[in-house]
Amino acid sequence: MNYLCEKQKDIMSKTNKYNNDFYSRISEILKFARNKVVKTVNATMVETYFEIGRLIVVELYDIQLCHISTLKRNRPNLYSELSWI
Repeated sequence: MNYLCEKQKDIMSKTNKYNNDFYSRISEILKFARNKVVKTVNATMVETYFEIGRLIVVELYDIQLCHISTLKRNRPNLYSELSWI
């Protein structure tokens, strides 16, 4: 009877070790995936904010060009009037 108990303890010990290794591997896979998701989201956010900033700059540049052309049309002598600047 004592031998069976020892054998069962040995089997349980090996099973527990296997389970711990198994769950550790799963945990590592999940940590890796989580880190990969964080990096991907961060890169996507940087790209998105860069694109938004680029659109704002282009829009402001177009508005300035529109104002300049309007000024040139309405006040053709503006540059000579402001030559003192």
